[in-house]
Formats: sequence, structure tokens, C-alpha cells
Amino acid sequence: MMAARIERARLLRKKNSDPRVVIIVSERNEGVGGATKRGYRAALDAGADVVVKLDGDGQMDPALIPALVAPIIDGHADYAKGNRFFSVENTTSMPRHRIVGTLPCRS
Repeated sequence: MMAARIERARLLRKKNSDPRVVIIVSERNEGVGGATKRGYRAALDAGADVVVKLDGDGQMDPALIPALVAPIIDGHADYAKGNRFFSVENTTSMPRHRIVGTLPCRS
């Protein structure tokens, strides 16, 4: 498995032209939570003032990032979180059990 992770990281580095993107390879599978924590820690260790976490499944529109982080940059908020349920259309392809399990998390 480690060889596959290293190969994926190599391909990502080859395709990436944005110097702000850092590819992190874990020794073992840490799951989504572990990977998120590792990414946040790496960003903070690198001196980041604002950290944006965006999943690669297409549920979040990167064009919304400037509006989402503006209150943080302007000093009006310490944290901002997008809500994929802002629009009902975002739930149409989601399995019912996922919708029911996620609804309590609505902001």
C-alpha cells in the first residue's frame, strides 16, 4: 500500500503547478479525520494564517472560497464552514442514509 501512496503522490506532484499545494504522504492510512488533522497541522507549522479544506468529490465549489474566507481575513471571524445543504439540489444524488446522518450537522 505504501508504494501505491508514494506513486500517487509522485503523480500529483508532477501534475501540480501551484506552489501553495503541498502533497503529504502518510506512512499508514489515517482515515479522513487523521488526514485532515495532519493537513491542518502541516499548514499551521508552515505559518498559514488561513487554511481551506476542500474535498475532491465535487460537492464544494472552489469559486465560493473567497467569500467563505473573507470574514476571517477581515478579522470578523476565526472560523468559517461551508454547508453543502445550502442548496437542496446538492442532496439529490446523495443516498438517504447519508442525508439523514448528516442533517443533525446542519449549521
